[in-house]
Amino acid sequence: MSTPLPAASPSAFTTTGREKFLERAWEWKKQYGGRIVEQLKKLGSSCDWDRERFTLDEGCSKAVNEVFVNLYNKGLLTLLRVLNTFSAL
Repeated sequence: MSTPLPAASPSAFTTTGREKFLERAWEWKKQYGGRIVEQLKKLGSSCDWDRERFTLDEGCSKAVNEVFVNLYNKGLLTLLRVLNTFSAL
């Protein structure tokens, strides 16, 4: 069972800002980030574990931003300022 980041209302996120969010995300990664990798290793997955990356690592983060900007510029993405939520109920 994964452990999510502590819940926060949209207004709390906008008042704390990106830096606070990133701080919380990195704290979560330090505490829980290795669980899936350890499970994969126990299952015998053969990967190049030295090349493992976290989505918010500097190189990955820049690459993701670049791809999204390119897709947006090509008209393949739309920027919406709404909060989307999902409920299985």
